[in-house]
Amino acid sequence: MILLKIKHLSKTYSEKNLFSRSRKAEKKVVRSVSLDVLQGEILALVGESGSGKTTLARAVLRLVEPSSGEIIYRGKDLLRLNRKQFRPYRRHFQMIFQHPDRAFDPRQTVAAVLSEAIKMNRNLGKEDRTVRTREMLELVHLHENYLTRYPHELSGGEQQRLLVARALAVTPEFLIADEPTSSLDAVVKQDILNLLINLKEKLGLTLLFISHDLGAVHRVADRIAVMYKGRIIELGSRSDIYGEARHPYTKMLLHSIHFRKNKTSAVTEEHLSFPETDSSCDFAPRCQEATEYCRHKIPLFKQMSPGHRAACHFFQQETAEQPAAVAAGM
Repeated sequence: MILLKIKHLSKTYSEKNLFSRSRKAEKKVVRSVSLDVLQGEILALVGESGSGKTTLARAVLRLVEPSSGEIIYRGKDLLRLNRKQFRPYRRHFQMIFQHPDRAFDPRQTVAAVLSEAIKMNRNLGKEDRTVRTREMLELVHLHENYLTRYPHELSGGEQQRLLVARALAVTPEFLIADEPTSSLDAVVKQDILNLLINLKEKLGLTLLFISHDLGAVHRVADRIAVMYKGRIIELGSRSDIYGEARHPYTKMLLHSIHFRKNKTSAVTEEHLSFPETDSSCDFAPRCQEATEYCRHKIPLFKQMSPGHRAACHFFQQETAEQPAAVAAGM
């Protein structure tokens, strides 16, 4: 069952010159992405730093407003709702942000962090909020004696658990985890991954797991979407991607331990600018398999096998084809 359907979602930034009225070139960060998120799955979104992963996630939650597209949740296009109309839906979607050490008000105790989240999203009295706060700590395996501590007194792993608890305090259905283990050591990283898997099974959560860490993705993901320059260029099950990857970019990623070792630009996602390549393959300049055909025609999103698609000219399949910008669902 499809929980969330993303259709042709784009995010373009425009900047104006401070000294004139002339308009700078548009910066396309997310480029007509279509993706189905299945209920109860962990869908991993991978790609190099700057590929548009975080911007896509923030656009789905309307933390940044998409430039165009649709986000269908249980039959409702969320982008057609104004802010007031969207508010009741907001509690169903939560995000675990990067950098847990920056995510909390240093003046608040752990109890205050959780109580505030519960109070904003649940109509509970003070006593019930206290009970709920203790329940959330137990859910993420933190002892109740942490309630009087401040976030800066916690370890990195404990801060990450607190972030998870805060996100779950409003009983969301869909959780986005943005690089949740990037700053953790190997042992703590495995603990957090196991926690997410267990919570998904226990609470029936659906997760979008954003990461550059191939090991972490292999551990948690049911399906994997590979993103390059704002587009989804391959989608498949974990076994499809790790065992039968078709796109040269995906293969390149699989040859490295961490995607960030291969990043080609220090530019952040928020300031990316992609050239107009709607008539050619974005990856062609870096691809060893590229031909002149690749440089003059955009690849179609081809079915390699059931549930496995890739946007690459190199693989010719006698199957139904659709543009890479069109639905990347099952």
